[in-house]
Amino acid sequence: MTLHFRLPEIPERPAWKNLRTELVVTVSDRLTMELTATNNSPAAMEIENCLHTYFHVGDIGAVSITGLQSAPFLDNAAGANGARKVENDSVLRITKETNRVYPDSTGAVEIRDENLKRTIRVEKSGSNSTVVWNP
Repeated sequence: MTLHFRLPEIPERPAWKNLRTELVVTVSDRLTMELTATNNSPAAMEIENCLHTYFHVGDIGAVSITGLQSAPFLDNAAGANGARKVENDSVLRITKETNRVYPDSTGAVEIRDENLKRTIRVEKSGSNSTVVWNP
């Protein structure tokens, strides 16, 4: 099944009238989400878009995340503007409040859930950042 969603025009936002956004969601044996933003104006427009995914896990203490080793990140749970650090461990485990932005992360990330005995693989294209967040 494939669903197409488009944002409507917003008369109160004339600067956005030439921006077209579409989210295409395909559900099969895989879940695929594609977000496309197109500026149909001759003027440059800076936009930021993101797809927020919230994964159900059996027990956060039994979850490991791979694919981020050696990646620099902003640790926003550490303070106001985020302390810049580098992921040294090959496996990330969530042991406390976590709010990290990996701004140069383009590769796949795997969430390994020991409790539910599954691995969730997150792949992307056209995006240079990955966020790992858990309150």
